[in-house]
Amino acid sequence: MQSEIERRIGDHVDAHAEELVGFLQTVVQSKSLWGDVAELAKLGKLAAIFSVWGQPDAAAELLTQFRDKLATVIDVDLGLELLAGQAQVGRTKADDYASYIAAFEADAPSFYPPPN
Repeated sequence: MQSEIERRIGDHVDAHAEELVGFLQTVVQSKSLWGDVAELAKLGKLAAIFSVWGQPDAAAELLTQFRDKLATVIDVDLGLELLAGQAQVGRTKADDYASYIAAFEADAPSFYPPPN
């Protein structure tokens, strides 16, 4: 059962999700903001936040943008595999990351939801 605090946090995130994701995506796209990050774990945590907010694509973008730096503190390939699985919820068997990206680049129909 969800506590009152969890509900309130969830409501806040839901109400401001686009704004928060937009901000975080801007940060990720501005590599210069990070410079030489002393605490690389924070980048890994930011990827986790994207994932928790249901934005595995943004999390994967962060991991790929900073792959070389992050590889010293986390298993980037494993993270990408897990995020690819998250992005394919509802499928009987999820594609691995490389297959998922190849399908995306090929503009596969599986990336478009069926009409209601």
